[in-house]
Amino acid sequence: MARPPNEPDPRTGPLALFATEHRRYRKLAGITQAELAAELNYTNQFVGMIEVAARTPSRQYVDGADRVMKAGGGLTNCWLLVTEMHIPKWFGPFIKVEAECTALRAWECMVIPGLLQTPDYARALGHAVRPQATDEQIEHEVEVRMRRQEILHRPAPTSLWAVIDENVLRRVPDVMHTQYKHLLEISELPHVVIQVLPYGAGLHAGHMGAFEILDRDDADGIVWAETHTGGRFFDNQDEVSEYIRVYDHLRATALSPPESRKLIATLLE
Repeated sequence: MARPPNEPDPRTGPLALFATEHRRYRKLAGITQAELAAELNYTNQFVGMIEVAARTPSRQYVDGADRVMKAGGGLTNCWLLVTEMHIPKWFGPFIKVEAECTALRAWECMVIPGLLQTPDYARALGHAVRPQATDEQIEHEVEVRMRRQEILHRPAPTSLWAVIDENVLRRVPDVMHTQYKHLLEISELPHVVIQVLPYGAGLHAGHMGAFEILDRDDADGIVWAETHTGGRFFDNQDEVSEYIRVYDHLRATALSPPESRKLIATLLE
């Protein structure tokens, strides 16, 4: 059967598949594009562009459309494939290991660790790092980052220990109020520990840059470090042991968890 004009071929990619599923669920629900647009407070043109794969929808739109069309989560699940389009190929392997790890130790000297970022912070960081990116691209990157944080809230959560340089807490002032509150709230979880390395610590063992140590039940520990153009794993156990030694020095030099919370609370005032 010939495909109607402008209807995308779902075999060509995740966005085309989403557009096809969106159209199918809408027709099953017996509603028009105009009716769906009115219900979700979008324009008819926007909904039309979704169904020809000319626009990438936000999570807010998808959740609303899934509800109105009674898709039972099917449309949202399809949309998750679309978000994968915005993950750099070099970062995909890290996301997989991160999702499987039982414990993660992070040292960060430039930005708030991804697992601790608020949407506003992630958004501001995305625009700063990629000034050429569109708002739509940044929004999808933020969605991916928020999904990664689910490992901290699942029934058997990943344990997170983060050491953050104090200068990180004093950047991006426009969005930091909410970020400080989030750090205080999430540090109350029994499996999350946050320490701040204060200015007064002077030179320290972590001056070579940020890294993360990921522990897995069925494999040796592994280290991840990023650059502007990619990232890499270090799985040689001699190298991993060196990173662990550096991390232990950073933890010993940093403020204690209660003192770190006190500093963050002071910045919140």
